[in-house]
Amino acid sequence: MRTILLAGLVLVSLPGCVSHDLLRFTLLSTALVPDAQDVELFRGAQMAHGETTYHSALIFFSWGTWSPQAATNAAIASVPGAVALVDGQISTESFGFLLYSRDRVVVQGTPLIDPRRAAEAVADVGSVEHCPPIRHPFDPPVPIRRVPANYPIEAMGSRIEGRVLVEFSVLRDGSTADVRVVAYEPMDVFNRTSILAVERWEFCPIPDGQPDYPNPRRVAIPFRVR
Repeated sequence: MRTILLAGLVLVSLPGCVSHDLLRFTLLSTALVPDAQDVELFRGAQMAHGETTYHSALIFFSWGTWSPQAATNAAIASVPGAVALVDGQISTESFGFLLYSRDRVVVQGTPLIDPRRAAEAVADVGSVEHCPPIRHPFDPPVPIRRVPANYPIEAMGSRIEGRVLVEFSVLRDGSTADVRVVAYEPMDVFNRTSILAVERWEFCPIPDGQPDYPNPRRVAIPFRVR
């Protein structure tokens, strides 16, 4: 009997890892995906990867998170301009050893990229002196300074998160005009602060003799509680 109990204790104490395919998907997104009539989206050349992990130790201690949504957000955010994932899968992995366990959710898929948002991923140049002197007719505007949107105090206090899709035009002098919200989630508490931020954005002015910027433009402004 003692031998059986000892063998059982050894088996329980051995580390174990189990993986499962939770879901295979054709299209997955937690963002605002543009209408196909507005822009032609294209597939990324490499797979995007995102994951979240939840740890538990000694029963009373835990940290991290197990969230397919957060893992999807991480995968999309890992590729500049990505708005969704296609032809991918969500998988889970559980690992346990003694009084410690780890549960992980992994999201992988081919990123679906909005070329306009990919262009917005370029870094601010900081001053007019660093603006490129020559541009092609369909080049996106080069940002000098993009003021971040203020997080509303009441939304932060309630830990409300969201995303706002803002449409605007860039004038020849680099200023913005016709700023408006075209979509938002989950509520409109971030609309005003998003508009105020984009109205203060500055882009490189267009040199004489060169064509206007292609307008209007759209940008998704995320609001995440850190």
